[in-house]
Amino acid sequence: MALPAGLTIARDQPDGSILFDTGWVGTNSAYVTCDPLETWSYGYALPMTPAAGVGVYETGVAGIGIRTAWSNTLSVQPADITQAMVQNWPRAQQTLPNFRGAYLPPALYRVQLIKTGPIAPGVIAFQNPTATSMYGGIVATSTNFTSTQVNIRTAGCRVTNSNIIVELPTTSLQSFSAVGSTQGATQFSIPLVCDAGISIAYELDGTADASNAPGVLANQAGSGMATGVGVQVLQGKTPVTLNAVSSPYVRTTSDNEAVSIPMTARYFKTSPVVTSGRVSAIATLNMNYQ
Repeated sequence: MALPAGLTIARDQPDGSILFDTGWVGTNSAYVTCDPLETWSYGYALPMTPAAGVGVYETGVAGIGIRTAWSNTLSVQPADITQAMVQNWPRAQQTLPNFRGAYLPPALYRVQLIKTGPIAPGVIAFQNPTATSMYGGIVATSTNFTSTQVNIRTAGCRVTNSNIIVELPTTSLQSFSAVGSTQGATQFSIPLVCDAGISIAYELDGTADASNAPGVLANQAGSGMATGVGVQVLQGKTPVTLNAVSSPYVRTTSDNEAVSIPMTARYFKTSPVVTSGRVSAIATLNMNYQ
């Protein structure tokens, strides 16, 4: 089983995330003949130290655990590794049926690397063979893992324009109708350059208008400022939820990938009475990498 030479870990990667998955590997089957009520077992060949998560064990590198499973059939491979025969220590042991029979267990294994906590660089190195299935005293299948140097690189994005000014057009009081009517829709975008494998979400923080209309920032108060109107921000056609993390917008596939988050700002009538004046609202965009 070839483990990766390096891993890129997103800045906000939650514990329990799958960092690497080999998928099901192997096609050859063993052929064993067993006596009635013979014992068989499967699991790690040497002692392993449990880590956080179902069937997850320490790798020797802080914050990275390993989960291994074996499938004893070639026709069906479970999509969820935990639905297969997860390798554990102590090993699972069972008794074969009460008849002499032939068995053709394939050497079909799958390995996942799991984030279990804060990660530090290191080397994942296991003694071989790492996991086996045994019928009686015979090793029928086995798998081993390549040793790998884990190079941790914190991934993220950078905003190429950190001071975006959106100028809305001049509009008149008469152009508004009822509360909730809008005017002056103006498109803008948040330009980013990101590392590969980043699921991008964001949080738009600012002072919400007292009307609590979705995505509406309050107009600043003071001399010469308009009243009864705020600035609504939309992502696509949907008002953003202020002061809350959005759903993931996009996942990057390459390093130095240019990403643009399109948005729209527009006037939003918040009160039956609107007075003329200037409109100015401020928001701060916080990136969230998942």
